[in-house]
Parts: sequence; structure tokens; C-alpha cells
Amino acid sequence: MAICKHYQTKLFVVFNIVAIASICYYGEVSFRLIPSISRTTGTFKHLGNATSIGTANTTEAPQPWTFNTSDGQGTPDNTPVKGVSKATKPHRKLKLQASSNPVEQRQSERLKRFEQYCNSNSTGSKRFSPAIDRGRYAVSDKYKLIYCFVPKTGSTTTAHVFYQLEHGRGANKFLNKTPGLYLKRLSDYTKEEALLRMRTYTKFITARDPIQRLESAWIEKFFKGPQRDEYTEKYQSMLETVPHLNLQTKSSSNATQPNGRVGNNSLQPIPFIAFMKAVAEQREKWSNSHWVPAYERCSPCQVDWDFILHTDTLAEDYHHMFQKLGMGDMEDILPPVRPRKAGANFQERFRDIPLGILWRLKEIYKPDYEMFGFSQENELKKILHIDSDS
Repeated sequence: MAICKHYQTKLFVVFNIVAIASICYYGEVSFRLIPSISRTTGTFKHLGNATSIGTANTTEAPQPWTFNTSDGQGTPDNTPVKGVSKATKPHRKLKLQASSNPVEQRQSERLKRFEQYCNSNSTGSKRFSPAIDRGRYAVSDKYKLIYCFVPKTGSTTTAHVFYQLEHGRGANKFLNKTPGLYLKRLSDYTKEEALLRMRTYTKFITARDPIQRLESAWIEKFFKGPQRDEYTEKYQSMLETVPHLNLQTKSSSNATQPNGRVGNNSLQPIPFIAFMKAVAEQREKWSNSHWVPAYERCSPCQVDWDFILHTDTLAEDYHHMFQKLGMGDMEDILPPVRPRKAGANFQERFRDIPLGILWRLKEIYKPDYEMFGFSQENELKKILHIDSDS
């Protein structure tokens, strides 16, 4: 008990330091956003209601090809679309009920949480707007599926699954590591055809804890992925965020790179802290689909999702979805059950990240945390080496 109180007090002090650090770092801070820590439970509390940064705005005027769910239950308007073939027979919507099956129960809770978030942070209606980039949505006409690509959430795995659904088992083995380039997109259809598919097809999205997603993006794009040199060159200006480190790295630009290969000797590697600061401080300047928030990429509240998959339970979630859709005979194309968690050096990488930066990232990705049910509290405790149960 004494140890628990010690860590709770430590965390309380740390977050008050964050407020002071934020004032010094950003020049101003909204004290409504500063959390307090319950000394009895160790849980986070907000001292006021903060406005979600970048929460999707769904107040646009309805467009000719948008659809609304007037009953408030997410039931689509199946009014026939003039001039569109009925070859795409409407797919029966799946509404999950309470179940003793833990995977199904988990899925039901995700959908419920998502609906509650959108009802509280938008107009409550679901309208698929032409302002949304339809090129981000993959389509399988054969199995009547629609998926929104959110990189670093299992999107490559999903692209391989989609390609095999359309072209047969094993067809993806001749593709490169970006099978998404070969998939049919919602943008390939006319607006009316796209609307019909959004009304009648099964729609799903994959989500990942935002902090873990950022770490994964840096590892693949700047540390040891095949596109490392390309991304390092493109985002060299990220070094502006760490001028003191910039001076140190110039003298070691010819060194062997982290994965044992010698990269472009004229490039300086982008350290993790520079990447995190760039995302937190000037994310418009260094924006990229691999770390842009999911709510900005897919406008999730404008879509009536049937399934929400999480990266850390991806194999189980796919199995459940395929069973529900009567696609059990295709389960052999699914990924093996393999837990996807934070990198092995997760705590070590975050050790040098200022708490003010973590706090800013927490606010940037707040909608993703809340709509998909990830815990900001647990991630911060993990970074600070504090037991989640304390």
C-alpha cells in the first residue's frame, strides 16, 4: 500500500510538472486540460471539459448522394438509387447482441462505445460526404466489403486479405509489400455507385493505440524499414526540432545505420525524439498518412461501421467477422494469431520524450483514443514505469 501511494504521489507531481513545462514550452496552457490524479484510486480526472482537438465536423450541408440514418440506430436508408444496377444485392446489416462469447461481446462494446462517442461529438446523423477522400476506402464487390485504410493498424495484412478475396488464395504472393495499390477503391465508382455500396456493403475499420502506432511508424519509416532512406531524406527538416542533437549527428553521418546497413551518407538519421516533436508541434508541415490521426483520415463518424478491429486482437477479430459473414471457408487466408504490441524497446524509446510532448500528442489523438476505446492512462503509466494496477 505504501508503495502504491508513493507511485500515485509521484504521478500526481509529474503531471503538475507537465503543466509548468507546457507553459515554458508552448508559451501558454489551458489549465482546464490539466488532469488530477485521485490519491485513492490512481485514476486520471480532468478539471474541466476540454474540447477535442480536430474532432470531425459533420455539420456540412447534405449533398445529393449523401445518406442519413434518421432512426438514430444506424439503420441505412435503402431507397433505390436511380440508374444503378441491382446486381449488388443489399447486404444484410449485422447488429450484434449481448453474448456470452467474449470476442463477440468485445465487438459489441466497441461498436457501442464508438456510437456513444459520435453521438456526443457530432450531429448524430451519419452522412457520407463527397468531401471525404473515397480513394482511402477499399472495396470487395465479390464479398460486399468496404474497408478504410489507416496505415500502421494492420493495413498491409488487410490489403493481402482483400486481394485474395477478390483474386483467389495465394494470388498475393506475387505482389510487393504494398498490395493496397492493386485494390479496387470507392473512388473507382461513380458517386451513385459508391453511395449504393456504402448503404449495402459490410463496412469495417482497424484501429490501434495512437502512441504505439506512432512508435511503429517511426520504426518502419525511419529506423529499419525498406523505405528508411526515402523517408529520412523527405523529412530531414524534422531535425529542426532538435538543434542540439543535430550538431551531434553531423559528425556521425557516415556511420552504419541501426539495421546494420550503410544508408545515404549525406543524410542524418531522424531520431525518435525529433519525429515525436515534429508530429506534436508542426504536424501539418510533416503530415503523413502513416501517423495522421484516424479520425482525420477516415471521418469515422460519417460511416455506419459493422465491425471495428483492433491491431492487438487482429486475428481473433478477423475470425469473428468472417464467421458472422458466413465466410468461414476463407479463413485460411487470415493472418496467424500473433499478438501485436508495443516495440520491445518501448519504454526506452520514450524515456527521453518530454512530458509536454506526450501531453500534446495525447490531445492531438484524443478522438482516436475515445472513439476506439484505447486507454491514455495506461499508456502514460507504461511510459512512466508505473504499474497499471496501482
